[in-house]
Amino acid sequence: MVDDLTAHHKLIGLHRDDLVALLGAPADIETFRGRSRRGDDDTWDVGYELGPERGPIIRIDNDSLLFDLDSTNKVQRFIVTHD
Repeated sequence: MVDDLTAHHKLIGLHRDDLVALLGAPADIETFRGRSRRGDDDTWDVGYELGPERGPIIRIDNDSLLFDLDSTNKVQRFIVTHD
């Protein structure tokens, strides 16, 4: 589902309010930061938990969809990552 979302919806430039209207309430970003091993955790403003990481072999982490917002609360980039 996330692949379809990122491929068929214009997410860059979307305002935070419109993002929440599209995807629902985000997860607590501090919870994500607390368990993440990413070096750029402080740059992500909005996060959604996607469930177990995708892949055919050992799936022990969870995937997340993260958004970085600019000063006007518009999406400037996003990634799908795992913790």
